[in-house]
Amino acid sequence: MHVADGTAEHDAVNKKQLNAVEEKVTGNTVKISKNTQEIEETKARVTKNEEEIQDNKKEVVKVERNLEITKQELKNEISHVGSLSAALSALHPMTYDESSPNQMMVGLGHYRNKQAVALGVTHYFNSNMMMTAGFAIGEETRVKTMANLGFTWKIGKGENQKKVEAPSQMNLLREEVRRLNEESQTREKEKEELKTRVQQLEEQVRILLMQK
Repeated sequence: MHVADGTAEHDAVNKKQLNAVEEKVTGNTVKISKNTQEIEETKARVTKNEEEIQDNKKEVVKVERNLEITKQELKNEISHVGSLSAALSALHPMTYDESSPNQMMVGLGHYRNKQAVALGVTHYFNSNMMMTAGFAIGEETRVKTMANLGFTWKIGKGENQKKVEAPSQMNLLREEVRRLNEESQTREKEKEELKTRVQQLEEQVRILLMQK
């Protein structure tokens, strides 16, 4: 017996219709299973991404911490370099003196919260050429010292050369004044000795007159 396809709510269904429904159910089951698998794979990817995000956050925090440390170290280094430079800048030689060609210098430097001390030496080869050297030391570990070395010489001739020789002439004048002072002191001493001798002779003469 053949049963036609049911169309109304209470009609009977035939095998064809049952097979069609069964195929749809089977298809839906396959799709659901596939979707479930895809959902699980998506969850796994999401979990992996979350773990990677957390790892990235840790790396970002670590990088930020390192950057802050580097920033502070750089700030300290800049401050220390400033104090070293200030200390070296405080080294100033005096005017050339032929009798004292060597000079020692000391300088102190301060910049922000850093301090440094510098030692320097100057040597005049003559009135036209000099050498300077400086060495600074501070409290910072990374840039602890700083040093410099320099040479200076004068150039020129004619009237300028006469001006260059002025310090030497001044030294000659000082030496002449010193010599004259020494001579004056010597003569003053001789004068006192003569005065004492005259007084002694006068006393001897007085004694001789009294004896007569």
